[in-house]
Amino acid sequence: MPKTKPHALRVGTVTLHVSLPTLARRRTTSEFGTIDGLHAVLHMRRSRRAKPAVIELSRLVGEHAWTVDAATFRNGVPHHVNGYGNRAPITHQAPAEISSFLNEHAAAMPEVADAGTQAPLSFN
Repeated sequence: MPKTKPHALRVGTVTLHVSLPTLARRRTTSEFGTIDGLHAVLHMRRSRRAKPAVIELSRLVGEHAWTVDAATFRNGVPHHVNGYGNRAPITHQAPAEISSFLNEHAAAMPEVADAGTQAPLSFN
């Protein structure tokens, strides 16, 4: 998916400027088997001139929500790192506003059959 232009997204009481440089289907194989889903990289900042925090998220086939796989502060220091699709330790779900933003872009992908919150993620 092409890089989206930053736009304002209201999350709770805060307005964030977000862009989506990466949203793609990703399949990997691990000791847990094949992991198939969507991988997103989201840049978030409070002002357009600020350095972004980088959040990596995934939504696997059969899941209803986006999960934070990794979060990096604006200074580059990792805050949370799970790895793509890893659901074993503690997981953090994305806020509803961010999930809606990601679902809207995912629904526009030709290979995605359903990306709404009421149905599990599925591919054509």
